[in-house]
Amino acid sequence: MKPLFMLALMAALAPVVASSQAPETYIIDPYPAGKPGGSNVNMSLVKTLGFFTSKTIPSVVSGTGRGLYLYTSSSGELSGRWVRSTIDPVGEFYESSAAFLKAGDTYPGVVASRSRQLVWYSNPINRGGDPSQPWPMVIINPYAGCHDCVSGMWIRTDCRTSCVRLRRVRVR
Repeated sequence: MKPLFMLALMAALAPVVASSQAPETYIIDPYPAGKPGGSNVNMSLVKTLGFFTSKTIPSVVSGTGRGLYLYTSSSGELSGRWVRSTIDPVGEFYESSAAFLKAGDTYPGVVASRSRQLVWYSNPINRGGDPSQPWPMVIINPYAGCHDCVSGMWIRTDCRTSCVRLRRVRVR
């Protein structure tokens, strides 16, 4: 009986799966800022998707060998023009980063590995500030960045962050 049920379920879902659209690709910045030392290639080493400035349109944080940047859509559409602003103009960003929503905040900040340190950037929009200006930074671990400390982020199908878990790190 169970195999028959599974067969019926698959047959019922087949038209839905077959008609689903392929995900679209959006180029946010074809020439991201920053070239890693000794390289002639622009590259983004750290990328984090989150709702940093809006509850409906996601924005992107991109870390490079020469700074951390926030990209927001100026048109309110994913396909629209994306505007880059600077969160931190210096520092080498590598390994991993995550959107981190501190208790009491509406919009997440960013936890990232920066120049061999683990840091947290507090989103200024939560205090009435301008997120297009550099963000305040708090050093979590001054002695080492972390490639595995920032993990456990799940994103539901509506792209809202469900859970961010930090291992071996406590932010107050």
